[in-house]
Amino acid sequence: MFNIALLGAGRIGQVHAANIASHGATTLWSVVDPNQEFATRLAAQYQARQQSLNEAMTDPNVHAVLIASATDTHADLIEMAARHGKAIFCEKPVHLDLARVRDCLKVVKEYDVPLFIGFNRRFDPQFRRVKTEAQAGRIGKPESLLIISRDPSPPPAEYVRVSGGMFRDMTIHDFDMARFIMGEEPVSVYAQGSNLVDPAIGEAGDIDTAFIVLKYASGAMATIVNSRRSSYGYDQRLELHGSEGLLCAGNILENQVQHYGKQGCTSALPEHFFPAALQIRFTPRNGNTLLRSCAGEAVPDCSGDDGERALYLADKRWSHCAASARSSSKHNNPTQRDIIMKKLIVAALIAMTSGAALAENEQIVFSTPNLAMPFEVHMQRTAVKAAKEMGVKLQVLDGQGSSPKQVADLENAITRGAQGFIVSPNDVNAVSSAVDEIQDAKLPIVTLDRSVDSQKKVPHFGANNYKGGQAVGDFG
Repeated sequence: MFNIALLGAGRIGQVHAANIASHGATTLWSVVDPNQEFATRLAAQYQARQQSLNEAMTDPNVHAVLIASATDTHADLIEMAARHGKAIFCEKPVHLDLARVRDCLKVVKEYDVPLFIGFNRRFDPQFRRVKTEAQAGRIGKPESLLIISRDPSPPPAEYVRVSGGMFRDMTIHDFDMARFIMGEEPVSVYAQGSNLVDPAIGEAGDIDTAFIVLKYASGAMATIVNSRRSSYGYDQRLELHGSEGLLCAGNILENQVQHYGKQGCTSALPEHFFPAALQIRFTPRNGNTLLRSCAGEAVPDCSGDDGERALYLADKRWSHCAASARSSSKHNNPTQRDIIMKKLIVAALIAMTSGAALAENEQIVFSTPNLAMPFEVHMQRTAVKAAKEMGVKLQVLDGQGSSPKQVADLENAITRGAQGFIVSPNDVNAVSSAVDEIQDAKLPIVTLDRSVDSQKKVPHFGANNYKGGQAVGDFG
């Protein structure tokens, strides 16, 4: 038997426990969870052990770990399992930060262990049938894909705030499904989103309704329709149109009985969220592929690289889409945008001679490369008074000498609703992608001290070297 340690005894962990126990070749060896009451109860239900994390990792009887814990623990647990030579099945995503995901995958490759990412829709029998039928040429050349994904009800605002946004939490499944069905990478992605379902989601900085269009090098296109609300149940449909036909995968219904009468034809509603729909979609194929990969007979159906690619698409489109959704009402008026740009320019000029403004309520972001440097510290210390005088509210973001961190900070600031940006780049090349996203969202931006290597024009101000030297001398 193939023994699996389950890391996480929450809602999705309970679904996995049932599937591990029901598979003929796998055993739920142990359950690990910081909440020992949850772990003990779930372990007892399947005659398994309750282990600590270290016990599970060092136990030679554990052949694989299934990670169903909180998102922010995934990357650390993957690395720990890889170093102990365990096969790994991890719920999506690996992490919300793309750079952290890439670092984690390097560890997995170093220790050469199989890693599965739990994009469960790849294992849906209907969706897989669409894939195999298309590969067999049943509809000729695929030309367009439509994915509809609507949840029965929105998550609470508390969850939204830590989820990473709708695209990273929900649409990421559909980005993966589009890659899976089409078999090629998109060359362009366009997205628009709105807050229509729950005002609390918008107040948390998220959207709840989205349309995404992907275009491929072949000319084929895919459309993803997302909503956090579906009054009739868990709506998961897929339609692939080709030169010689059409393949459709419909919803899983509560039952398959249809009623025909004088008033028309009726059928049952789609299955609700948890756990029924997911239990149907988590077929024994998950376990079979895991077993075959550990034996060297197959590669993971959904690897860490697949997880990284889906997050990349979600990450880039989310920062652009969320900013566009918010800025549509704030920045469509040229006068408003011009006012903010003027404030940015004045703030940048102040920063050249005195410092950057810092205020509690964020309106404009000032991204610095490293506040450990005297000049940056001097700017921060001396700017508050000037900012108050000119009515500019700034939040200072410290890049801590890390270009990836500075990029991530800027992208997060877009999603939080920053209205303008002053950027002093840590590296002229490394932050250009974030600067491009800011401009794509039609948000005003200026660069300070260093310019950015970008094809788009960005207003730039050089720093005052005399003041910089004075700051170094006065530091402390």
